[in-house]
Amino acid sequence: MRGVKEFYESMHDKVEILRPPEKQFYGDWEFEVKDPNGYVLVFSELIESD
Repeated sequence: MRGVKEFYESMHDKVEILRPPEKQFYGDWEFEVKDPNGYVLVFSELIESD
């Protein structure tokens, strides 16, 4: 998705955050939340390298 950091900021106080946004070794920014049914949802954005 695009705008993962902005999306996180808009929802971080409304859901259970399991892992805050962080850059992964493969170049994505990701964060994880737990939905009301107990599922773990991962939101990710590929960051283009220069």
